[in-house]
Amino acid sequence: MKCPVCDLRLSRVTYARTNVQQCTDCLGLLLPNHRVKTIERRVDKELEQLREEIRGTPNHDTLAVLRCPQCQARMTKIEVKDFGFQLDECDPCQLTWFDPRELALLQLAFESRPQRLELNAMRERLKNMTATERAEYERRLSKLKDRGSPFQQAVRGATLDLLRSGIFF
Repeated sequence: MKCPVCDLRLSRVTYARTNVQQCTDCLGLLLPNHRVKTIERRVDKELEQLREEIRGTPNHDTLAVLRCPQCQARMTKIEVKDFGFQLDECDPCQLTWFDPRELALLQLAFESRPQRLELNAMRERLKNMTATERAEYERRLSKLKDRGSPFQQAVRGATLDLLRSGIFF
């Protein structure tokens, strides 16, 4: 596929352990929409790393209407509130174009939410638990009868997944 801005061939690169397409000239990124969600869930970059990526990348938002690299249809501009930029999305192909630094800005917004900060703090506490504390925590967590709010269910699920994956061992 070709870059919708420069018309150069896109290269496959890795961003947050996820394969994406990038233009080597303008540094824009093309992602399937489901990969955007994958990147949001990853905790590969600390907030300061994201801020540094944003500071070190050119700041320009493509204002022209872009054509989807896959189907050539006009991409829809999606306003990202509170950040002053627009993403370009092709709904039929489920692809989103990110101008330079926009993906880092979106990830920073996600990582800065109070729920995400709380979840990251909990992950840090879990990482520092002894094996005995971890076993007791998992035992108590599994005995919870009330499933709680959707956020609590998500935290519980993420915690169990992390414990089972062996990340903290």
